[in-house]
Amino acid sequence: MFSLLLRIVRCANKHPWAILALTLAVSALCVYPVTRLRWELRILDALPQNSATKQANDAVEKKFGGFGTLTVVIESKDSAKNANFVRTLAAKIQHDPLVNYVEYESDIDFYKQNKLLYIQRSDLELIQKRVRELTERYALESNPLFVNLIDTDPAADSLDKILKDSLSFDDLEKKYLGKLRDTYSSEDGTIRVLDIYPAKNISDLKASRSLLHHVSDAIRDIPGSADIRIYYTGKVYAAADTGRTLLPEVRKTGIACAIILFLTLLLRFYRQPQIALFAAVPIAMTVLWTLAAADVLYGRINLFTLMLALVLPGLGSQLTTHIMSRYADERRKGLSPEISLESALLCIGPAITVSAAICAATFLSLTLVPLAGVREFGTLGAIGSALNCSLCCLVLPALLLVTQRKKPFAILERKHLIEFSDIQEHPYTGYRKLWIPVIAITLLLAIRGFLPVFDYNYSHTEMTSPSAKADSLLTLTGYTLYDPAVVLLPDAHASITFAKAINDESSHNPSTTIGTVVTYADLLPANQKEKLALINDIKAELHPELIKKLRPADSANLKKIMDSWGVTPISEDDLPESLRHKFEGRDGTIGEFAFVFPDIDPDDGLACRRFARELRSVQFPEGAKYKFTGTAIVRADLLDETLPYLRKSIIVGIVAIAILLLLFYNKLSLTLFTLASPCVAFLWLLSLMRLLGIEISAYSALAFPLLIGMSLDGSIQLWNAYYEKSTGSLHYITHTTGITVAIAQALTLIGIYGFLISSHPGLRSIGLVSVLGLLCITVSHCLLFPLIAGYLDSRRFRIREQGIRNK
Repeated sequence: MFSLLLRIVRCANKHPWAILALTLAVSALCVYPVTRLRWELRILDALPQNSATKQANDAVEKKFGGFGTLTVVIESKDSAKNANFVRTLAAKIQHDPLVNYVEYESDIDFYKQNKLLYIQRSDLELIQKRVRELTERYALESNPLFVNLIDTDPAADSLDKILKDSLSFDDLEKKYLGKLRDTYSSEDGTIRVLDIYPAKNISDLKASRSLLHHVSDAIRDIPGSADIRIYYTGKVYAAADTGRTLLPEVRKTGIACAIILFLTLLLRFYRQPQIALFAAVPIAMTVLWTLAAADVLYGRINLFTLMLALVLPGLGSQLTTHIMSRYADERRKGLSPEISLESALLCIGPAITVSAAICAATFLSLTLVPLAGVREFGTLGAIGSALNCSLCCLVLPALLLVTQRKKPFAILERKHLIEFSDIQEHPYTGYRKLWIPVIAITLLLAIRGFLPVFDYNYSHTEMTSPSAKADSLLTLTGYTLYDPAVVLLPDAHASITFAKAINDESSHNPSTTIGTVVTYADLLPANQKEKLALINDIKAELHPELIKKLRPADSANLKKIMDSWGVTPISEDDLPESLRHKFEGRDGTIGEFAFVFPDIDPDDGLACRRFARELRSVQFPEGAKYKFTGTAIVRADLLDETLPYLRKSIIVGIVAIAILLLLFYNKLSLTLFTLASPCVAFLWLLSLMRLLGIEISAYSALAFPLLIGMSLDGSIQLWNAYYEKSTGSLHYITHTTGITVAIAQALTLIGIYGFLISSHPGLRSIGLVSVLGLLCITVSHCLLFPLIAGYLDSRRFRIREQGIRNK
């Protein structure tokens, strides 16, 4: 297989101009697909399309619009100016095509007018009973023959005491509809809040950023806006800020890493600086072609595939370093560029091909994880690995051949190299001492164990709120910050049975993580006819003659009821727009949404998984099945669709690596020798993470399949060179291939290091684990390869000397 690929490469390299023309043409065609890529950087966007949570979210957003808000917080000392500013801004943007509706007024007046209808029937009966006791007491006190021998306080049984233990109306509002009632102003009016509900999905990063720009432009156009402090928050702002932060960050980091990689190659080939430029061309083409493949296959870049912008250049730099170093060695022997390239590719071509194949295999193993974002990352990573190998073996030689047609140039200065024939009779005898650092490092790192702890806290892996100031101001207004699970119901009538099933399930489980359920049916008072009858009975009890006789304290408390008993039945049309909007679809239908509020910390991944399981295990009437979405559900799915499958992915990757190495070496012992240093490196990595207290998260766990693929390149190159030169070549290998491997590992480390400066904690955790892993791999290569190779040398020389003596 590898020889066939080499023959294809040799034939292609006979036509360098054709290769350059073809690759440049394809690169030009890739520019347009790259420019139209969508950037979807939320966790939700990484879920597969067949995910129940993703389908529920898509259905809700199609029915409702973007499920979240762009919240504008206005602050100044002039309350009148703030109120006028909010009304002006709402009027300017409410007809914007990117806006579904706006909200800036509370619905407190509606509850005050109809609070008696929202009281539970039992509570209303309690009030009726105590009012009746009050009237009877006043009747007794009006009797001149009645003497109170029990109570010394004549007002002991006044309505103030009677109603003391009953529910106050403020508590009723919080109990029944508090989660839907947001306060949009502080008490003094110095802080005002405007909620803007988007018409398009929040996952549409372009739309979210456009909405933010439209609102910002509208604010600037309002006279006096410079005197008012404006802050933004909400899911729309978080999505726009994530894109605004990560995309420029990736570009800057990618450019910085590219410059560092270029300078490193420049130092390696300082006498001919154009070599560094030649090496950069195939790497740049690989990234461009991979991004174009992302558009053709998926049409987007997600949070995980974003990492390829840093991973692929590092992997490509490894391959170009090996090719150029071997090419330089051949040129120093006085060979022509054509023969040097052919010799270099024949010698290390199979090694870099199997190295790239191993990287592709480990990337492909990630497709076993059912998370769409990870699958896309695995597929595109495999494509990028194949392109890295192909373009480095085709474009780089083509550039070298074309530029040296008339006058070949020296790659490095000429220097005397120790020939293999001079050292092959002197085996390395100091390998025994290498056991000391290997055992010492292993024992030192294993002090606290070999297995790191898993981190389920999402606050450690998700980006923090970009609007801390706005959120702090919201708390001063009483604005309720909540993130419930959402379900799309077949019709408004289903909301009653849905809520009953959820509440019944929760009542049988005292330790449930389900808090409250709010449906459209909760907006309309239940048992309105019975409650109106009770209110009329209370009216009859409180006849005008009694009211005239009430003491001032009793009269003031009774006025709370009298102000509210002029109620009439409430219909859907009587509900405030602010409440109707939360349950109204863009097609005019109403009541097809339900909200389930979790009684957990949404940053607790384990609690999210439990909450999701409880919701999905509820038995609904007639076997109905509902799909839920929301932050807690999405986070639970990320864990459920990542952790159980990563183990399979790693096992499949290891099996694929073993098969490829067996095909390459056709020898089990050499396969085991090649795997030795990566295995020890991973043992050190796990121990080091436990020692430093670095926990594995759903993000950083993805670093392990990548490290498995990247760990084999150096080992393959060292053992390939050793078996090419055979016994006694250890000194020669460490001074030639060893230096090249060290540079290649450093170049890969440079690319991965870019993750460490990311603003996203999840990506930063991947970078931390990857950097530590590559350091462990490099140290392992430096110790394990000479240890095993030195033992083989010593053993072979002993066998040879014994054979000579026997003769």
